[in-house]
Amino acid sequence: MREVVQMGQELEAKLRDIFVAELGIESAEISPGLQYGAVPEWDSVAHMHLVAALEEAFDISLSDDDISRMTSFSEIEDLLSDRLVA
Repeated sequence: MREVVQMGQELEAKLRDIFVAELGIESAEISPGLQYGAVPEWDSVAHMHLVAALEEAFDISLSDDDISRMTSFSEIEDLLSDRLVA
């Protein structure tokens, strides 16, 4: 159980770093409820940069369904968690 918690914390930290780098926002602006379009920096172009960065960072390929599911920080975290555990 401890390993799962640690993996979740590491995933969140890595995802937060990617959001900061790709969207150019402060870490303090990122919360689980942060939604696509809620900040001007997270527009459609930035969204595709985010997708590319996630695919590279986690060595995965995201489907169109995955990308359409990526509507908030928490949804992306859940998606990655599902993909990385499977």
